[in-house]
Amino acid sequence: MNYRHLIEIVRQQYDYRCGYCGIAEHEAGSLLEIDHFRPLRAGGTNELENLVYCCTTCNRHKGDFWNESEPERLLHPLLDDLSVHIYEQENGFLVGLTSRGRSILSGFG
Repeated sequence: MNYRHLIEIVRQQYDYRCGYCGIAEHEAGSLLEIDHFRPLRAGGTNELENLVYCCTTCNRHKGDFWNESEPERLLHPLLDDLSVHIYEQENGFLVGLTSRGRSILSGFG
């Protein structure tokens, strides 16, 4: 599979939106980027399940973050259901529903 074809598959998987924040290509004003969920330097691959379509801001913010001792500190946009782990209250506060959700939110406190 050539690189352009791979990018198109990833774009379609994410419905042309950032897998992390949800901004659409037309809202960003350009194509988005491909992120390696598990970075190559940490043993990640170019397999489809490791690729995330994301905006520049989210890609720069996540960078090559990977904590081998706590890989559960990240939720994969396609493989993990955020609503199982985190709930947004009406006042905008986030509540961890599971130990994983609480662990993720503790990094923002």
